[in-house]
Amino acid sequence: PDIQQVLANRQAFWGRAALAPDGSRLTLVGYQKAYTADLTAPQPRYASFDMSEFFSALHFAPDGSRMLAVDSVGDLRAVDPGRIGCEVLRRDVLEGLPGGQGPPMDMVLSRGGASLLVSRSQAYPYHVGVWHVPLEGGQPVALAVPSWHRPTALAYAPGGRHAITAEAG
Repeated sequence: PDIQQVLANRQAFWGRAALAPDGSRLTLVGYQKAYTADLTAPQPRYASFDMSEFFSALHFAPDGSRMLAVDSVGDLRAVDPGRIGCEVLRRDVLEGLPGGQGPPMDMVLSRGGASLLVSRSQAYPYHVGVWHVPLEGGQPVALAVPSWHRPTALAYAPGGRHAITAEAG
């Protein structure tokens, strides 16, 4: 199926979507399949790829040249949007974080692409944690998220010095 069919039939697809910063490409990555759409053509061109990886969080780099993704074990990967090939950039994104956590729920890159925010949930007692992770190494830093707050959206403030979380409620 092409992306139009996938989006029209929501039961046929679950996973993550990423839109290039300039709006030129849409990528959907799910279980064992990925779809891309080149949105610059007069008629969008679609491609599908078989996947052996599953990413629980996905985001285009600020320049649109690649996507960054976090898998369920915490490996940070660079993903080529043209062929959906990937390489490990950092294996320890979730290292040292509390156990009993689910896979990353969401991720967002800083404007300059030097760091990311990652959220994960803990099942019991239920809590959503958010971490600031520098891409070039260094320890992830836990943000102070109140126990009553369930962040469903992450962002960096325009200057990059503050993280912003929001929840649908």
